[in-house]
Amino acid sequence: MVSLVAFFIHRVELKKDLPILMDVNVYLIGKGNDWILVDSGYGRQSMVGALEAGIKKIIGRPQGLRKIVVTHAHVDHFGGATVLKRRWGLSVALHEIGAGVIKDFRKYAELYSGRTGKEADMFIQTFLRGICQVSEMTVDETLRDGDELEVGGHVLRIIHTPGHSPCHICLYDPDERILFSGDLVTGEGGTWIGYPSGDVALYLESLRRIAKLKLETILPAHGPVIEDPLARIYEIIEQKEKRLTEIYLLIKEKPRTPEELARILYSGLPSYGEWLKNVVRAYIVELERRGKVKRVGNDVYEAIS
Repeated sequence: MVSLVAFFIHRVELKKDLPILMDVNVYLIGKGNDWILVDSGYGRQSMVGALEAGIKKIIGRPQGLRKIVVTHAHVDHFGGATVLKRRWGLSVALHEIGAGVIKDFRKYAELYSGRTGKEADMFIQTFLRGICQVSEMTVDETLRDGDELEVGGHVLRIIHTPGHSPCHICLYDPDERILFSGDLVTGEGGTWIGYPSGDVALYLESLRRIAKLKLETILPAHGPVIEDPLARIYEIIEQKEKRLTEIYLLIKEKPRTPEELARILYSGLPSYGEWLKNVVRAYIVELERRGKVKRVGNDVYEAIS
């Protein structure tokens, strides 16, 4: 637990307890009896327990926490909120696009993972309810681009930044020049963009939009604090453009399927799996938009130019 700005922002680092999950940073913002929480980790008891302990250590009693603001509807961000809302009666805020999917996991499975029928049922029971230990939840407050939240004497501006997820938001403090970036900008590694809910073009557009802000610090949901925001933003843009080029050149070499491309690009990983094929598919969608590739057979793509 690290205090980043005295009596105003605290980061609570939540550690994963399964290899397939991720460590998550959540942020307590405020002072006195006026606090909000940005993101909440998974719903697993080990992570929720660490979060509850961190909250109580920082603000003394949970009554001072009035709201959880979720940056987007992925389970490592809204999972803990489903538990704390039930235990502590907290209000939960999320972008309006995401509100409908976390109260109906069938919609979530279809729109956010592309699964239907029995595959959707298995995803819901095994992954969402089983591994991540989350439940469906009704959002108390829906957010939109340009909305403002006041907490602890500071005003945070909501910036809709889709691409990683259709409902993704960042929170911007123009006075401190701080951005709570969720998964838009991570402190290390890359941000997952997967079909059908991920959109490479929107993600790059969102990055370029926040690059225009006056920023001194980015506080990400994963990885360390970012002290050189513009350098990191443009590094990520370059990474994504490089991956687009890699996929295009592989298709130009010969027509390929997303599965074949995933095997090549992620050969160093123990399993390329469905989620990595969906990453490749999201890049192919963008290459189609740019007029670089086209579909020519049963999930086979070839280069146009």
